[in-house]
Amino acid sequence: MDTSTPPRPTPPTLEQAHARVIRIALVFAILAGTLGVAVANIALPAIALDFTLPASGAQWVVTAYLVAMTAATIVVGRLGDIWGDTRVLSGGLTLLALGAVAAALAPSFAILLTARAVQGVGAAVALVLSIAIAKRVAPDGKTGAYLGALGATSALAQVMGPSVGGLLVDIGNWRSTMWLLAGLTAVAVSLTARIPSQSASTGAKRTPTRLNAASAIALVTATASAVLALSFIATWHWTIVLALTLAAAAAATFAWRSDSRAATHGRLPVLPRTLLTHVKFRTTLTMNALVSGAMMTMLIIPPYFLMGEGLTATQAGLVMAAGPALGALTGIYAGRLVDSWGAAPMRSLGTAMVATGCAGIAILTPLWGWWGLLIPMAALTPGFQAFMAANTALAMVAAGDDRGSGAGTLTLARNLGQALATAVTTGLMATVMAVAPVQSGSAVVVAVCFGAAAALAGVALLSPLAHRGISYVNLSVGDSR
Repeated sequence: MDTSTPPRPTPPTLEQAHARVIRIALVFAILAGTLGVAVANIALPAIALDFTLPASGAQWVVTAYLVAMTAATIVVGRLGDIWGDTRVLSGGLTLLALGAVAAALAPSFAILLTARAVQGVGAAVALVLSIAIAKRVAPDGKTGAYLGALGATSALAQVMGPSVGGLLVDIGNWRSTMWLLAGLTAVAVSLTARIPSQSASTGAKRTPTRLNAASAIALVTATASAVLALSFIATWHWTIVLALTLAAAAAATFAWRSDSRAATHGRLPVLPRTLLTHVKFRTTLTMNALVSGAMMTMLIIPPYFLMGEGLTATQAGLVMAAGPALGALTGIYAGRLVDSWGAAPMRSLGTAMVATGCAGIAILTPLWGWWGLLIPMAALTPGFQAFMAANTALAMVAAGDDRGSGAGTLTLARNLGQALATAVTTGLMATVMAVAPVQSGSAVVVAVCFGAAAALAGVALLSPLAHRGISYVNLSVGDSR
């Protein structure tokens, strides 16, 4: 009999342990930024009751957060490139924590909205620079795994938000959700200190320079106006939509011209022109907007259909949680496949899975009820995780040293795609439900909206061919520009 002692497992090296802490820090940053929306949605009825508001008024708690977050994405990404992504991430998380504390203590609705806008800016920093840092610190051949972990965390937050937030509202009040957000963000701030600074990683400090402040303000104005314009489409306030659209166009034009003259005044443009002229980067923006817009249908339409099918709110919530839960389970593995198979093939596969899942829901749900919604999720949510990990990896390769700007622009494309999809889908749903009985109308809405979502994903799958001069070949994560 062999009585020899089996060999002990090799303990992790200091470098491996440090890499694990960095991954955990980025996960907490993504979790804090994503939960800002997820926990607030479930608390809206309690907020409306506390401040004696109609449901439409309480919705501004979410709108203020989303508008501020979307408007800040490009600017905070550029600041990360200039000042160092770790430093800006730490500051943004601190801002998010302070905004959460202010919201928890808010004595009036106006102060609550202001605090939520502050949170939105902090969340923009967390979501944008976590991606940029993941690309910078990931070992060769591991970028997909890092980005997949962040995608899985975002999906997990979508599951945690309604369940944990609802529990806190039931046993305490809506302010408990803000204290939860503050606590998680405080943990993220402490962990961020373990992430090596940009200068330490690259071995060289960036030349101090000034950002073109006029262009930054104009871009924030343009983005905020565009998001607000999209939010008013569903309410048919066309005068407001037109005014906001014109304001967005004017501000964007001013920002473009101001950036064109920035170099002559010793200032850095907010958005590097090299990104806008990079064909493969433009492709990632287009695909991100289209696929994210298609996925937004999944968050808007199913709750109305499930309630029309006779499910209780709890039962509908469980069905809706299946998608994000599956995404959380498959996100890490999707990222690893990006590293092993290559980013371009995985992006195509993920987009095709999203198109197939949306088409399956459009066809099966009117026939099979909620089972027809649940079964296609097996393709839809893992496909979206694969797409996001692969497309983000390709965008970060194309961005080069402008990782923050690249991540910010990519996030902006996703948010605008989701905002446009929300406006169109909500308006279409209201139109159909106004002329059809509730149950049959909801089935028609599912078929039409998810059919349109499948078409969007199909266009995204073909979009690389539409960009001038692109050769649709496999581009691995490690390829250079």
